[in-house]
Amino acid sequence: MSSNKNSYPIPDGYKEIEFQTEHHIDHIGKGFHKKDAEGNLIMAFYVKPENGNSGGVAHGGMLMSIADYSLCSAAMESREKYVATISFRSEFISGAKIGSLLEVHTKISKHTKSLVFGGGIIMSEEKEAKNQNEEEQKVESNDSEDLNSLTYEELLEQLEKQKEETLRAVAELENFRKRSTNEISNALKLSLIHI
Repeated sequence: MSSNKNSYPIPDGYKEIEFQTEHHIDHIGKGFHKKDAEGNLIMAFYVKPENGNSGGVAHGGMLMSIADYSLCSAAMESREKYVATISFRSEFISGAKIGSLLEVHTKISKHTKSLVFGGGIIMSEEKEAKNQNEEEQKVESNDSEDLNSLTYEELLEQLEKQKEETLRAVAELENFRKRSTNEISNALKLSLIHI
């Protein structure tokens, strides 16, 4: 590992992010990037003391900032085609200690004419720190030790199953809302007729 101007070492296999244009990311600290075997972007950042909370772990705002920045970077076709986030959901699984290196593993899942959908996972050196995805997801187990024993692929599989369950639940709620709206509307119509 070589060093950079922030005195944090450059992680093996990574390059420094050059030409940083996002000031809020500059305040978080120097970032690094590489691609995985499938060509997905992985970005890395160290948790500096000023990015931690009173519990001695990365502040959630820092995690969401690097997640958003990494996903937008993955979605951009070039520096000239800027993207902006319109929806972002996250779930914190466990903390990342100050001084930890965080890796943001991104995956773009869909492109439309004007939208890009993607998700990913932030992992510390030893365990998953945070999950973010285009759909709200919940992992079935509340025991973080069980989650920390999963591989990246196993965690993605768990999240995909939960995503399907969430989408089914949303569809059921939407159907319930429509039925309720129709019933209320019909009740109002009936009460108007009786007046």
